Amino acid sequence: MRTTINIEEEILDTCKDLADQQGLSLGDAVGLLIRRGLAYRSPCRERNGFVVFEASPGRQTFGLEEVKKAMAEEDADYTASFFKPKK
Repeated sequence: MRTTINIEEEILDTCKDLADQQGLSLGDAVGLLIRRGLAYRSPCRERNGFVVFEASPGRQTFGLEEVKKAMAEEDADYTASFFKPKK
């Protein structure tokens, strides 16, 4: 289907580069990028009223205990910034 659209110059340049690299027509490159964008799914979901992010397989995860430890360390560093060593 033939149509006319207005796109930013930078986006057009990117589409042209992709078309050249992949050996595609400009229209096919634009279509490929649009399909990729439409297929993209955010790695987050809602759980118990909170938005949570899904970790990629094989990635290190953390839980409540790790969060508590990090917050305690941050609190200790912040508190220490108010005290000057006695001479």
